[in-house]
Amino acid sequence: MLNNCTFVGRLGKDVDLRYTQNGKAVANFSLALTRPVADKNGTRHADFIRCQAWGKTAENMADNLTKGDMIGIQSRVQTRTYQDQSGNNRFVTEFVVEGFPQFLKVKKWENGNGSNNGNQNRNAGQNNRQQNPFDNNEPIDISDDNLPF
Repeated sequence: MLNNCTFVGRLGKDVDLRYTQNGKAVANFSLALTRPVADKNGTRHADFIRCQAWGKTAENMADNLTKGDMIGIQSRVQTRTYQDQSGNNRFVTEFVVEGFPQFLKVKKWENGNGSNNGNQNRNAGQNNRQQNPFDNNEPIDISDDNLPF
């Protein structure tokens, strides 16, 4: 049997890092996946899926990612049940990250080509402002050896 899902999307909120009683790191986050087809009004909606990562992967995600960052994950689907405070059974479906996710962080330009969302750089003392490399209209020199195809 095969239980493997691959997603590329944007973080719906900052990664929520917690630790179990045994000291194992667990990160919960939502991934926004934009639907490929627009509705009749031309609006493309997004689905938000619940995801979870464990161990060093969870800590790395919490340290390096913020809301709005684009990432790719390979995961497996998992369902579980629990009883809420009223005694009702609740069912949860989530995607558990398998291996190390690919951080496809897209730079957030401050000059109107994207949103900075007011996030501050996690490393104190570093300048959060980044230059858009395409502003100067100069050709980019890329050798054929660096192309993936």
